Amino acid sequence: MSAKRPWYKASYLVVTTLLVIACINVVLPAASGAQDSFPWRGEYFNNVSLMGDPVLIRNDRAIDFNWGHNKPADGLPVDHFSVRWTASLYFEGGTYLFKTYTDDGVRLWLDGQLLIDQWRNQPATLNEREVEVSTGYHSLRMEYYENIGIAIAMLWWDRLTISTTTMRWRAEYFNNPWLVGAPVLIREENDIRYNWGTSAPAPGIVADGFSVRWTGTVGFDYSDTYTFTVTVDDGVRVWIDGGLLIDAWRDQSATTASVARYITKGTHPVVIEYYDGSGDACITFTWQRGAAGTPTPGPTAQPTTQPTTQPTAPAGEIIVDDKSSGFQKGGPTESWYEKSIGYNGHIYWTYNSDSQVYNYARWTPQLPSAGNYQVYAFIPRDRADTKNARYRIYHNGQEHSYSVNQSVYFDKWVSLGTYYFAASGNEYVYLDDVTGEPYASRKIGFDAVKFVREGAAAPTATSVPTSTAVAPTSTPTRTPTTAAPTATPVAPTPTPTATPALPPCSITPILGFGRIWSTHATVRDRLGCPVEIEKNTWSAEETFIGGYMFWRGDLKLIYVLYNDGTWQSFIDTWAEGQLEWDPGIVPPSGYFQPKRGFGKVWREQLVRPGVTVRDKISWATTEERGLNASWQAYTGGLMLWSDTLGIFVLYYDNNTWSRYY
Repeated sequence: MSAKRPWYKASYLVVTTLLVIACINVVLPAASGAQDSFPWRGEYFNNVSLMGDPVLIRNDRAIDFNWGHNKPADGLPVDHFSVRWTASLYFEGGTYLFKTYTDDGVRLWLDGQLLIDQWRNQPATLNEREVEVSTGYHSLRMEYYENIGIAIAMLWWDRLTISTTTMRWRAEYFNNPWLVGAPVLIREENDIRYNWGTSAPAPGIVADGFSVRWTGTVGFDYSDTYTFTVTVDDGVRVWIDGGLLIDAWRDQSATTASVARYITKGTHPVVIEYYDGSGDACITFTWQRGAAGTPTPGPTAQPTTQPTTQPTAPAGEIIVDDKSSGFQKGGPTESWYEKSIGYNGHIYWTYNSDSQVYNYARWTPQLPSAGNYQVYAFIPRDRADTKNARYRIYHNGQEHSYSVNQSVYFDKWVSLGTYYFAASGNEYVYLDDVTGEPYASRKIGFDAVKFVREGAAAPTATSVPTSTAVAPTSTPTRTPTTAAPTATPVAPTPTPTATPALPPCSITPILGFGRIWSTHATVRDRLGCPVEIEKNTWSAEETFIGGYMFWRGDLKLIYVLYNDGTWQSFIDTWAEGQLEWDPGIVPPSGYFQPKRGFGKVWREQLVRPGVTVRDKISWATTEERGLNASWQAYTGGLMLWSDTLGIFVLYYDNNTWSRYY
């Protein structure tokens, strides 16, 4: 307010305020038995801009205050103060009308969305905003300041309609089957239950060859096993907490898959990706508490296999060509191209990506015995001009990388180094389309790989056919992310070690993940088998007094790991153009306020009613750092690797984590 009022005018205003409230039949939010009786965390500041450390922090039953000319509490002034309230409250789905009644300024957020913004000097004023709310827990934040005069701060809401849905999904539609580029349409949807047939999903979307990504936060009322079911034509992938749950990324007629997984009580981020190839298009996604019948086994990688005979090679040499049974490739089929050149007259090739893996391949040899083998890659004379093909050699539980400038070779075997192989049957050479060069500016050739036992003759020149096939002239429209990986070309010969007897899995963990999984029985028993191959994606990390934060770029998820051994995951809702940090929050000397997505989770998300992530994890001890991190999902949890912090294992059964080096 702009000036002090005489006492009789102030009294008149109080009476009027009460009459207004009575007339509009206000029902202030009362905490039910299922919720904390003091759900609001109130931070009280002795200034009008929420600056510095709060003078008082307490839990309030409701935001229902008419202080008049009095101070809110001891230690606070009568005028020129501000308050920030935060809470996580359970709502039944439906349409709600949120109302604030304040003198002076107020701002209100629901799940990070600004609903009311009246940050100004004003007499007691009623503000309203109608919004759809899904069933489950939601975060609320109200900020208030008092200038001078009467001080009033009230918040309540009315439920206008009852929703028949459980949540709201953010849907992004793409005019290609790879979910790349800018979405053509972004909208909120109540349910994922569509049978488009041969029609387009919406105006501006193609009828065939489109894709959709849905993201949402689902509230689960009980810690229990839930069955997730999807019926789809064509491809679909489903993640919960970043763990791959269903992987059926292929052309198929309408097919139903169900997977059961234990989920802890609370909210969990869910990501669903879908594409339609051609013909009919449909998708339905549901879940229910309990294991409905016998669930479909956990997902496995779906590489494209070419079951043909391995080429004949001289004694002491094992050659895996791109038409051999030991060759597997994955990724969008539309991004794979072929040409009749190279070893044995055939290669696969694709355009490069700068940081996000789209297409990949691996060569798995059947080695006759353990020993040291020199590994060679055949580089064709055409369709291979990248300067940074990053081959990875997985051998004897270890990984080594070797970068090859394919542009300087012409139908030639190129050595990738000598390594010890245990001849276990699950060792291989891997290559993907990530080169770090500008997106789609280079081509990568995927031809033969040769394994030569130490002491055998070196490979000789190879004659290749000269016929060529017509190649496409257009480049794919995939949109890359923003960071380039760093290759580390090393090739030592390690000392052989014994391989322990392990449970059979369709995918065997390798490298550091494999070391932890194979040597720690408790980790192995709780995680179970991998449901996808290890993947490297652009990520971020930050260390806090009370734990860690990790950001996963491919799924736009943020993981918060607390020092008490528990963890949570959240959808990253920060977007370019939003404030990177809150200028009203000043960290102590030597500490940092987290920024961007980390900062938004830190400020707005709650661990439990009345306790924010910020309360539990405290200040950051480092600035946010970008890196290429490795991630792998298992039936019972996740593994992630940081080049500075080590390996973290996140378990689904009780949302706990452990760390290994």
